[in-house]
Amino acid sequence: MMAVFRGSGPSWGQKWRSSELFIITATATALLTDMFLYQFLISILPYVLEHRLSLEPSLIQDVSTALLAESALVSFLVTPLIHRFTDHLGARTWLLLGLLGQMGGSMIIASSQSLPMLFSGRFVQAVANTTVGVLGLIHLTKLSLSNGTERIYRVLTMSMAAGSSGGPLMAGAVFELAGYWTAWMSALGACLVGVMLQSLMLVPSQETDSEHESTKVQPVIREDTNEESPLLVPSQVSDLAQLPGRLRTVNLDFQFYMCLLTKRRYIGGILSSICYAIVSVSFDTTIPLHVLDVFHWGSFHTGILFGILQGPNAFFSVPVKWLKDRVGSRYPTSVGFLGLAALLWLMGTPGNEQFPWANIGHRGPIIYGTAIAAIGIFMTLLNGTGMIEAANAVREIKTEQPGRFGAETYSQAMLISRLSWTFGLFLGPIVSGQLTEKFGYYEMSCVLGKYTNHYIKFSQGFTSVWANHPLAKICLLCAVFAVWNLRS
Repeated sequence: MMAVFRGSGPSWGQKWRSSELFIITATATALLTDMFLYQFLISILPYVLEHRLSLEPSLIQDVSTALLAESALVSFLVTPLIHRFTDHLGARTWLLLGLLGQMGGSMIIASSQSLPMLFSGRFVQAVANTTVGVLGLIHLTKLSLSNGTERIYRVLTMSMAAGSSGGPLMAGAVFELAGYWTAWMSALGACLVGVMLQSLMLVPSQETDSEHESTKVQPVIREDTNEESPLLVPSQVSDLAQLPGRLRTVNLDFQFYMCLLTKRRYIGGILSSICYAIVSVSFDTTIPLHVLDVFHWGSFHTGILFGILQGPNAFFSVPVKWLKDRVGSRYPTSVGFLGLAALLWLMGTPGNEQFPWANIGHRGPIIYGTAIAAIGIFMTLLNGTGMIEAANAVREIKTEQPGRFGAETYSQAMLISRLSWTFGLFLGPIVSGQLTEKFGYYEMSCVLGKYTNHYIKFSQGFTSVWANHPLAKICLLCAVFAVWNLRS
């Protein structure tokens, strides 16, 4: 690793603190602890709203919806800014600040006695989570060697899955066994591990001598510069002189986005990401209140449910990636939506009077838990669809129009993919929360398929006839994405 380190003399433990293994471990731990604290609130949120903030039970669902939607909206607004200044942000410093921000937001939430304070803490958490997530991913990508990409991907997926599943699980377990403040103190203590590793990490500077020379002021200005020349303008030239080059860059970006958005597979990946995000975040919005109402389960059982929902991602992500590399993403994604559609319907049957067979004895909790576990497995088939199709679309554009667009095309395509996912995370709590509040949990599970009716008309050019039974609606969700992914 060719690099120079900031500072005049050697630091203590410089060799192992700057090694690639330690940097990968520290960055992965930062992602894990960040997701751990970010998801920690989910399983104990009903208790916080009802007992600490003294909200009426009828308002808990609406406040939960608003809180999760706020997190996604903040992430949606902050993500482009972080991408814009990625090259100017030091990975170690900002990852450390992100973790400290996550801890600060968690402390605000833990001590909240009012809704404004709770939303303020979640706002801080959302900014910190986006910072750590974006910079951590980019940092790990830069560290990956030609023969180490699979290892980086494995570490990344396992760390984020462990944080997503471990946060609600630990919150519910420690809260039930030792109390509210003990749970939060244990979470903050776990996050200190990530802070310590980030503090010890020595990130090599990406600057080289040649780069230093390239930043110096050039004494000679070429007189034959035109709109086709590279933008190597000295600092003495006014901003007005750079305007044509900037306009040309903006024009090329616009042309690239137009080419990108005409790719059918890319649009399919974007829409799949949005719908997948809507479904996945609906669990955070509805599961804690639903299991409390139907099965009288507390935070401990809720944490276990989130553990078995998110846990499979840590074990199946790498095999699924291997499968998609071999056969493409269309068939695994279609199978994932097929299974998810049927399981969403099955998940809504326990506690519903229309299905007495699902409420006999302990059959309801068994069906519900089994459906959640199976959903966790099928959801691994949907991971990364937007990013995979973004990479495929960029490769197609570069093949069709070689040399036309710059090196930032992958970053631009991935940004749209990430924003589409975040947009789905914003819509998910609103859609699922309102449907559950006004119609019921079973209807929410089924009607998720109905929102894809316009998507079918757009993508396939035909209309569908809706049956009266909600099962027909959830089967439509299966048909929508199966047909789209098979034909795109």
